[in-house]
Amino acid sequence: LEHVARGAQRQAAADDDGEVHVPVLVLVGDLDDVDLVAAAEFMAAGLPDARHAVLHGAAHLPNLEQPEEFNELVLQFLSGVA
Repeated sequence: LEHVARGAQRQAAADDDGEVHVPVLVLVGDLDDVDLVAAAEFMAAGLPDARHAVLHGAAHLPNLEQPEEFNELVLQFLSGVA
C-alpha cells in the first residue's frame, strides 16, 4: 500500500525532479476502507504542503455523501492557496 501512495505522491503535480510543488488537499471519509484512510494520512504526511481533512460520516464518495461539508472544506482550502 505504501508503494501505491508513494507513486501517487510522485505523480501529483510533479516537476521533472519528481517533487510536488503545489498545495494539496488530501480528503477522505472516515467510513472509507481502512487502507484508504491510512493511505490518505500517509500521503498527507509525505507531501510538503499538504492539508489532511477527514469527513465524518462519509465513505468512498464524500462529495456525494456529505456535499455541504465537502464543499466547505474545498473552499476553505482554495481560499488559502495563493
